[in-house]
Amino acid sequence: MHPEDLNSIWFCEDCQSSFFFNSDAEDHKEKTGHKKMRKFSAVSGGTIQK
Repeated sequence: MHPEDLNSIWFCEDCQSSFFFNSDAEDHKEKTGHKKMRKFSAVSGGTIQK
């Protein structure tokens, strides 16, 4: 598990899927070709990075 997994949620802007683990988000990008991921803070709900 990556340390960020406990504090972040990844959201795919291409298909509106969300992921609680960075590895799942990376797998999704690889399998689907979707590249528009947005990372949110699980605590504040604010965007961390696009």
